[in-house]
Parts: sequence; C-alpha cells; structure tokens
Amino acid sequence: MNVRYLKENRFGGAFVWALDLDDFHGQFCRQGNYTLINYLRSILASETPQTQVTPTKDPPYVTPDPRPTIPTIPTSPSTPDNFCATKPSEIYAKPDAP
Repeated sequence: MNVRYLKENRFGGAFVWALDLDDFHGQFCRQGNYTLINYLRSILASETPQTQVTPTKDPPYVTPDPRPTIPTIPTSPSTPDNFCATKPSEIYAKPDAP
C-alpha cells in the first residue's frame, strides 16, 4: 500500500483485505497485539510522508505464455423455427431444447 498516495489525495483511511493475517495476540512477531493494524494506524496518523522503497534492480521480464488457439466450429445458417406454427396459443416444451 502506498500511504503517501492516500495522504496526498486526502483519503480518510485504508482497507486491509486479509485482516486474519494480523497477529492478534502478539505471539508471532513479539511486537504486541494487532501488529498490522497498529502499524497501519501509526503511518496514517503520522505527519511526515513515508519514504518509498525503490528496488535497486529491475525485476526480470517474464514472457507470458501465448494463449492456445481455439478452433471455431462452423455452424449451419439458422432457419426460422416453426415449432408452434400449427398449434393453438399455449405454452409448449420444445423437444430439442437443452
């Protein structure tokens, strides 16, 4: 998340999608309860802009796999459906309907 963007555009806060990943009881990080929420709150409440970490080296370019070609199946031209042409005006099940 880029907190600088949130602050510059005067957003009212941030959203954490996977809150279940937070350390609720301080058992894993040993930095107290709710480590993720508390860190997010502290950087949103601070007045100084956060420094952005920039990578020192460009990541390698990955060529995407080409999409497989799907053959098209030719279809015959559609003809008008005259299933109900000779029947009285009612509801009928079409015999070849899926």
